[in-house]
Amino acid sequence: MRDGADAARPPARTLIDPAAPGPAHAGLISCGARVHDSGLPSTGGKMPMSFGRQAFLGYQVHDDSSALWFVTLPHREPM
Repeated sequence: MRDGADAARPPARTLIDPAAPGPAHAGLISCGARVHDSGLPSTGGKMPMSFGRQAFLGYQVHDDSSALWFVTLPHREPM
């Protein structure tokens, strides 16, 4: 179930302020995944991140060896 603020164009936003600006493209695109058994040790509740000039990567390994990762890259046009 979604609440009124968890979307690119949340319905609650226009109810509160009908003149509120819409979403704007930030020049980035992100993707990521969940891994059921990474075979890696836990990161202890921390999410290491690595930042470059134009991109960044983050990951987290849970106590059960499941993990998640994401990367954000430059992307000129909205999809």
